[in-house]
Amino acid sequence: AEEVVAHFPDSRTIVLSSDLMGGVRRLRLELEAIAKGEADIVIGTQLVAKGHNFPNMTLVGVVDADLGLANGDPRAAERTFQLLSQVTGRAGRTGKKSLGLLQTFQPDHPV
Repeated sequence: AEEVVAHFPDSRTIVLSSDLMGGVRRLRLELEAIAKGEADIVIGTQLVAKGHNFPNMTLVGVVDADLGLANGDPRAAERTFQLLSQVTGRAGRTGKKSLGLLQTFQPDHPV
């Protein structure tokens, strides 16, 4: 998050993680702020991928998108694909043109 703020100092940045202090109340307030368009950049854990509607979100980026493929689970590819589909699906939900960017170490992997 510090690097993002350093590169985009004028942007309104929110970090979403259940590990941060403030608990459920803080998380709920931040989710509401994002839904209202009060954040330019959202940095989050897998929490962002599940069940949220961010109508103004038009770009989703995933760093180390293929990390889940290396855990030895026989269903790792399926689970990674599901998670990436969910998180990139946060962008463009209201019909706006959107983009999903994935950083990967295995660009030829079928996922």
